[in-house]
Amino acid sequence: MRQSTVTTGQVPQWLDLDAERAHWEDKFHTLPCARVGDTFVECWPLIEAVYYLFISRPRATSQEALELYAPLAAEHDRILSEEEMREMFALIWGRLLKIRRGVPFPTGLLARRRFPEFGLHLPSVTSKGNTSL
Repeated sequence: MRQSTVTTGQVPQWLDLDAERAHWEDKFHTLPCARVGDTFVECWPLIEAVYYLFISRPRATSQEALELYAPLAAEHDRILSEEEMREMFALIWGRLLKIRRGVPFPTGLLARRRFPEFGLHLPSVTSKGNTSL
């Protein structure tokens, strides 16, 4: 997988990458890459790729970002299924949206499979806290 090119100067002030890494290390067992047998170190590039897209493409919609994420995920040593890749993306992108705008990510959405844009129902947020990036 490609190395991300996120530099400290590009990271928004509201985003603490060390805290995010710690969060995903703690929640690693919930991610699709853990279920297919990857270690956290092996999975980190898949997680980091979502952060890279969020930072480098701040105006991208969820669908646009997912389309950019798919080829990055395909480079991973252990290929995830399309559903696993979409779930991975949705979990991480949803967390970023929540942190960015302070909007809670609706609970239970993954369980109900209500994510129409890309098989998952990931809410986007405007500056007013409504929909769309």
